[in-house]
Amino acid sequence: PLSAREQDVLFLLARGASNQDMAESLVIATSTIKHHVSNILSKLEATNRTQAVARARALGLLSNEESAFLCLQKTRPIFSGRVAKCSIRTEQALSPRDG
Repeated sequence: PLSAREQDVLFLLARGASNQDMAESLVIATSTIKHHVSNILSKLEATNRTQAVARARALGLLSNEESAFLCLQKTRPIFSGRVAKCSIRTEQALSPRDG
């Protein structure tokens, strides 16, 4: 199974984010992103990012994360207007902290 952080990376991967974009969004080093991407490719038995995303969708690994991505609009988008800098883990996205 994918770790919580690998799921975060997979979600951003599906959005077309670059390694640098993902690193900035998740506030981790690009080398760590590369490690996570490598693990994702291995676990999904994929040879490239596109194939990994296709397999993840086929396995239903992205549907829950995509519907649970509830960023507050308090933060500015940090890359290409695709995703705002925030946590994308389901349990954090659904917490009522700011309500």
